[in-house]
Amino acid sequence: SPEAIAVTDERGGLTYQQLNERANQLARYIKPLGVGPDVLVGLCAGRNVDALVGLLSILKAGGAYVPIDSSMPDERLQLLLEDSKPPVVLTLEEFESALPETTSRVICIDRDWNEIARESAERLVDEVTAENLAYVIYTSGSTGQPKGVAVTHGHVLRLLAACERHFSFSSSDVWSLLHSFAFDFSVWELWGALLGGGSVVLVPYWVQRDPRAL
Repeated sequence: SPEAIAVTDERGGLTYQQLNERANQLARYIKPLGVGPDVLVGLCAGRNVDALVGLLSILKAGGAYVPIDSSMPDERLQLLLEDSKPPVVLTLEEFESALPETTSRVICIDRDWNEIARESAERLVDEVTAENLAYVIYTSGSTGQPKGVAVTHGHVLRLLAACERHFSFSSSDVWSLLHSFAFDFSVWELWGALLGGGSVVLVPYWVQRDPRAL
């Protein structure tokens, strides 16, 4: 169902075809920069349609995403980048200034899109297995220095396969994504929707703080 709505944010939405093609173009753009299986790529783009394009592009290129929340203290952002050492960080113009100095190649998805859009929208050859990394999310650090928790594609699929028996995900579902991509519950919210062909609504921070608006 390529014309079905895959994702919506406060500015609009993308169909499955649009989301897939944009992610393919960005994946082709970043793959020559060294992105491949088990290579970590930073993602600092908030919670919006462009961020989801970035997340999917990292996975399509074979890499694993490292979500970076721009609201984190500078020291934590610095530690996260120094520890994960991503060769590439995807961001948006509004979040770029929050990033500390880094040796990573920083790509602004929105600002650089005219160049990115020159890439083919055809899918890439899949190099990834269930044992390869899907993402690395850093712990809160409340009991010490934050540590990156590495999760494979197999781990994610096992979670969703187990839940499928209880929830029967379908294309008629609409999911609200209320969490930052830097919090692992977002994985359930995102893939519960997309792997079932449903629609995911990226809820803005201010809306989730207002029960009437939500």
